[in-house]
Amino acid sequence: MNFLKVENLVKDFGSLRALKGVSFGIDKGVVVGLLGPNGAGKTTCIDILLGSTIPNGGSVDVGLVILGIIFRYGTRIQALAWGIIFLFQPLTAVYFPVATLPPYLEAISYTLPPTYVFEMARDNLSDRSIQWDAVLIPFALNLVYLSVAMWFFNYMYVASRRGGQFAKLGT
Repeated sequence: MNFLKVENLVKDFGSLRALKGVSFGIDKGVVVGLLGPNGAGKTTCIDILLGSTIPNGGSVDVGLVILGIIFRYGTRIQALAWGIIFLFQPLTAVYFPVATLPPYLEAISYTLPPTYVFEMARDNLSDRSIQWDAVLIPFALNLVYLSVAMWFFNYMYVASRRGGQFAKLGT
């Protein structure tokens, strides 16, 4: 399973195609370098991964919050960062309906987009109609969480650079 997955990334600047179908995956715990001649699209690719440039096509899947935590605090925090995922799983109605949770956990559960998906899947066993609120609410939540994750990642990345977490290369 890839921690970072890039598929068919395309970026045009006017008539200049900076990236043409770039695809790669990086597994958790792997260190990679991005090499190429001047004008090959290295900076454009990094800018897209950091969210400062919007691609014309393709997709980028990354655990931004976890990556930001690891950038800022290093690999010593990696086990804790990946463990955070498993704290949310019981709250997303994966194993049982949300109604079985105590009221305070129900409120937390409905702030997590997968909750709506699993609850809708259970409801579809008896009622085949589409529940649009169970589609639109998690979509909106995902947009909010993506925005927050991108901000958090950028904040941690800048803090890591300022604190000297990265090796200084070149100029």
